[in-house]
Amino acid sequence: MTDFMCKICGSPECLPYTKQTEYEYVKCSKCQVISLHPLPDSAELEALYETVEDKPHFNRDRKVYFAELDLTFHDLNFEPGNRPGVLLDIGCANGQFLDYMKLHGWTTMGCDISRQLTAMADKSSHTIFCGDFLEIEFEVRPFDMISMFDIIEHVLNPVAFVERAALLLQQGALLFLQTPCQGILSDAYGENWRRLIPPNHVHLFNFQTLVALLNQHHLAILSWVRWGGGNTAGSVPDIPKRAWDKIAKELGIGDEISLLAVKV
Repeated sequence: MTDFMCKICGSPECLPYTKQTEYEYVKCSKCQVISLHPLPDSAELEALYETVEDKPHFNRDRKVYFAELDLTFHDLNFEPGNRPGVLLDIGCANGQFLDYMKLHGWTTMGCDISRQLTAMADKSSHTIFCGDFLEIEFEVRPFDMISMFDIIEHVLNPVAFVERAALLLQQGALLFLQTPCQGILSDAYGENWRRLIPPNHVHLFNFQTLVALLNQHHLAILSWVRWGGGNTAGSVPDIPKRAWDKIAKELGIGDEISLLAVKV
């Protein structure tokens, strides 16, 4: 395909994957990452995340959200209250994760490109930056932990995000990362895979390439969990959805991955 250059591995070769409205996804022939081609421009992406009216998930019930975080960290064998330090949450939105970690004793910092969302964060409790993570100069560093909740699939250059995060972590510090993950379910759903959401989702990783990317930047995986049975809430009856979600998680084939890595 002409003018293609994989942003993850640099390969010039790819195969068509699917076309969604006016957007086309291709799969890199080398690293197998699914990417939009051509890539959207940065202004288009920034405009997507500026407003909050179409993002009700940022205003979810705190009790429910905190319980979800408890479960995720339990699955990762991580107790946030055991080693509090300085946290940077990339893509912090309105600061709900920062609120959670503050309760566990962490010094909390966050950044996001949305002025509306960062304006909603509790600045009396957290240090908040509005801007591009790759351009912000952080006075406090290195960090003890950096988190990226569903970030790398949205950005034009996820390699640069991981590289800078690794540079901002001290040795022995942690990276928490969550993102959609290709595998059995994405193969089964094909062009109907729920994570194909253009132009929001720019790059969709597979497990092997994600691990390799982290290792290249001296980040070793401590634990991971794959979850999500491939069906969005409301798209199928609740009981079979919960049953399939449980099976997908236990088999390690879910279409979302949460992982914890350490800087070595």
